[in-house]
Amino acid sequence: MNNFLNFLNVINQQPYKEFSLVTVIKVQGSAYRHEGAKMLFRRDGKRFGTISAGCLEEDLSYYALEVIKNKKSKVLTYDLRAEHDALWGQGAGCNGAITVFIEYVYSHTDNVWLKMENALDQGQRLLCSRSIDSSFNRIEVINKDTGVCFGNTTQQSLSFRAAQEKKLNIYHQEIYGEVLIENFEPKNNLYIFGAGPDVNAVVDLAVQLDFSVTIIDPRSDLCHKNNFPRAHTLVIQHPETFLHDNRFPPR
Repeated sequence: MNNFLNFLNVINQQPYKEFSLVTVIKVQGSAYRHEGAKMLFRRDGKRFGTISAGCLEEDLSYYALEVIKNKKSKVLTYDLRAEHDALWGQGAGCNGAITVFIEYVYSHTDNVWLKMENALDQGQRLLCSRSIDSSFNRIEVINKDTGVCFGNTTQQSLSFRAAQEKKLNIYHQEIYGEVLIENFEPKNNLYIFGAGPDVNAVVDLAVQLDFSVTIIDPRSDLCHKNNFPRAHTLVIQHPETFLHDNRFPPR
């Protein structure tokens, strides 16, 4: 599931609001979710997503709200391997050590978070670098499909990041200290040929599973946003024509 794109949508739909974005950056032993997993906290305490089976979220909310209050990101480690600490996790996939980066996020119009959402929504891949050290509030992004850079970009750091293929990596930068480097992929595409009434249930399920849905049908009265409000793209075209004019996979 592409939770990051969903979180970007939450952030950008609420301009001038403050959030904490939590990212799992290191896992030792068993954990409910892997490195790169995320959840989001809003200033009023509302939570989006989860990074454990309920072992961490309550305690994590305290630190997430503290980050928002102080406007300073921080790194936190939960070691759930202690045998005496039966409250946290045996048998729930929470008996490892988990390090999280709690990142202060302030949403405003025309910012880097909005540009990231727009690019991912258009099916483009991103390479993103964010300073872990709270002394530096830096975020740098390169669009891997268009080559466009935005944020606090420097050619030297971007050229290094362009070589990164891992989904998540932590790199020690001489000036800015530890830097979190992540590759972000757009949602997977699901193409549905035909806009009959039986398609609605398929679209709803696909959207819940974080697919970007495209419906192709030549009948404009059926292939309409009023009938499929959750579909990403509606194409009024015969399937044969669509397949002839488009290459699969798109990239």
